[in-house]
Amino acid sequence: MGKVIIIPNADFSDNAIVYRGVTAVTSDGLPINATFYRVPDSELVGVVKELNSGVLEEFPAATNETRRSISSMFYNATPNDRLKSIEMFWDKTYDMAYTFYNCAGLKDVYLRGAVRGAVDNTFINCTSLESLDLSNLDLTEVTSLLGFMQGCVSLKKIRFSAGCKPTMVNSMFNGCINLEDVDLSGFDFSETTSMVSMFYGSGVRTINWGKQDFSKLSKVTGMINQNPLEKVYGELSNIGKSVDYFELGANNALDRSSLLVFINGLYDNTGSSTQKRFWMSAANYASLTSEDVSKVTAKNWVIKRLGIDS
Repeated sequence: MGKVIIIPNADFSDNAIVYRGVTAVTSDGLPINATFYRVPDSELVGVVKELNSGVLEEFPAATNETRRSISSMFYNATPNDRLKSIEMFWDKTYDMAYTFYNCAGLKDVYLRGAVRGAVDNTFINCTSLESLDLSNLDLTEVTSLLGFMQGCVSLKKIRFSAGCKPTMVNSMFNGCINLEDVDLSGFDFSETTSMVSMFYGSGVRTINWGKQDFSKLSKVTGMINQNPLEKVYGELSNIGKSVDYFELGANNALDRSSLLVFINGLYDNTGSSTQKRFWMSAANYASLTSEDVSKVTAKNWVIKRLGIDS
């Protein structure tokens, strides 16, 4: 039900597209609300289609041939739980923000192609989605992943392709309460400026960062907060270079080796007249040795215990 396979070379800006469940279209013929879509029959060669019953409405092709976008294609589709699975294939590079926004019934997704720019809120509130393999989705031209998986409460597993270099990842996994393990080793966060609430309220227990330079990271409020984080892997550097503090949440209890990943990655603040602050829970602080604390102070940082120190 609601399954669509789109063949390679499909150009959404040149071809008329047939929509199901459309309540309105934009000025260039793209849908504001739709439960699924397909390219015209003339382009469908060996394509599998499973369409819901009902009248199909056809709209003109997009007039702007430079626009290549699947953004908001299923935004608040009415009723949005009809879209159960989708497979999409394309050769060109497309915008993909809000594409599956509030698709509460979506359980099975396969995407192969390249996307660009701000890929924000793409899967927000896809509450039935349990697993997502994005290893065939090229993210190298993506600049932002704000709220990318936010509210995906059933999500347990996600896999990414390598090469994504975002500037912002705010609330990327916010509220993903059943997601326990995240591998971000294929990402490059050297241009990232904001990770606000990235894992806030999630179930994430293990993060593999890979090798990352956090030189430009200036906004970290709630980044790792209200989640049960236990284990961190990777080699981090320049944490706090562009901000005067770094915070681990009050609700997590990392083991010592994980805490050392962050401690070893702290920016060397020696020479500055102002100490930077490293906030953590009392439980995390209790896991440190005096040698660990000395490493922090040697970089002109001071450890602060959440709820205890001022």
